[in-house]
Amino acid sequence: MLNVDLKQGFLCTDAQLFESQGGMPKIVFRMAVPRDGTIPKKTRELDNCDYFTIVALGDKFMPIMDGLKKSVCVTVQGYTQSRDISDGRTVVETIAREIAIVVKWTGPRNLEEPKYLAVVDTQGHENK
Repeated sequence: MLNVDLKQGFLCTDAQLFESQGGMPKIVFRMAVPRDGTIPKKTRELDNCDYFTIVALGDKFMPIMDGLKKSVCVTVQGYTQSRDISDGRTVVETIAREIAIVVKWTGPRNLEEPKYLAVVDTQGHENK
């Protein structure tokens, strides 16, 4: 089976820091991912973005917490998780394995590689 997410977009608000039920740091943010020409446009929406909730668990993401601000471009690699909450709804979110803050947005139609400020990998090493 395969459950892999890879998204690049912009933070809608500053990231928030919580403590998980297990006592570890939990960073949560919403990101907007613009649709490119390969994905059909939304018909009734004012913008052409999809919105996702991202959850980053553990100390390994703390070095980049201060950089996760509104309008910052990030690349997130992780997996999709769904969970039921007490009021009967189901929440779907991306659990991050890696987060890269993109210094230079190149856009979906530009083939130039994006430049990264920091990448946190699955082993928790920060690369600059």
